[in-house]
Amino acid sequence: IIHDSVAATGTSVCIRRSPCLVRNTIDGMLNSGFCEEKVLHLLLNCVRAGMNFVFGGEPGAGKTETAKFFMQFIPKESRVITIEDSLEIHYPEINAGADAVELRVKDNFSYTDAIKACLRQNPAYLVLSEARSTEVTSLLEQWSTGVNGFTTIHLDDVRKLPDRIQSMMNNVNDARRMENRIYRYVNLGLLIRKENTQDGEIRRYLDQLCFYAREDHENRIYMLVEDGELVSEEIPKDILLKLERAGIKEPFFCESFYRYRKEGR
Repeated sequence: IIHDSVAATGTSVCIRRSPCLVRNTIDGMLNSGFCEEKVLHLLLNCVRAGMNFVFGGEPGAGKTETAKFFMQFIPKESRVITIEDSLEIHYPEINAGADAVELRVKDNFSYTDAIKACLRQNPAYLVLSEARSTEVTSLLEQWSTGVNGFTTIHLDDVRKLPDRIQSMMNNVNDARRMENRIYRYVNLGLLIRKENTQDGEIRRYLDQLCFYAREDHENRIYMLVEDGELVSEEIPKDILLKLERAGIKEPFFCESFYRYRKEGR
């Protein structure tokens, strides 16, 4: 809400609806053309392998709802701590019976405070509702210790993510040091896009998907999906290693896919 004391045009109200359920399903995403089936197999395998996801897009694109869809596949025994200013993820409800802790930031309890408070809570996953400012430094520090996670960010191209994160730093030197850390600890970048169809419906789809990697002292971006199309199946060696450690031999085939689909997930 923006009060009319600062809005010359009068009070402005914007209502965000985020129900205690997962709106997306495998069938729904495939039928709507969210992404190709083999891409969905890959993403589900990446969740199983405990990779770090960053969901980008414009406001209202569906970043949070997409993140919620993938979060339901986190093993229930893994402790997940969510950090939000307004409670929209509802992780205990979307993954019933899971080990969950919900933290809500306030004026006297910032995102950075919340992330630091998680250190003694032994999280397996740390989920930040939105990366907006310098708290992203603390988030990457946590991810660098082996904690997995998800976050969302306002973004129009996954290739711009490293620069976008660096621009959040107050100190230029901090930003330079951050670059290598981004490529090392952010595994996937997804760009969600929204468009209006000719019949007046709203379609949301995976516009871009990439892996970030630091290889041989070089930072690289592996683009797999561009303009909604699978353009490459090349996967970085360290990502393949993570998949292998999780018992996944074929990245583009998820063994649990058809069971999940049968369950209506």
